[in-house]
Amino acid sequence: MGLVGAVADDTEAEYIRYVCETEIINSDNLLGTIKPMIWTLCTNPDKYKSTELQAASSLTLAKYMMVSSKVCEENLQLLFTILERSNEDVVRANLVIALGDLYFRFPNELEPWTPRFYAR
Repeated sequence: MGLVGAVADDTEAEYIRYVCETEIINSDNLLGTIKPMIWTLCTNPDKYKSTELQAASSLTLAKYMMVSSKVCEENLQLLFTILERSNEDVVRANLVIALGDLYFRFPNELEPWTPRFYAR
């Protein structure tokens, strides 16, 4: 007998959550292999000075964080550091918008960072 109603919805939601947390961004696929490069670009803005590259890499990091709460927690400090230290308006604007999305998606993970978000 198949699942119906709320039980089926819960099972499907749990499966989607599992896929997001474990399969979409892991080292066994293309997205997972690119993640270290994105992290390197975001952590070395003095080496990679291109505004477009900084904007793209920081926004890509934020999008990766939207997929998985684990990736989100691991990279929150980096994202806030980029937001605070970047001299580029486009980078800061992109991250403010992305953080709004992250606050909606993972409110419990971002709650401790709220004072830092509104400090500036």
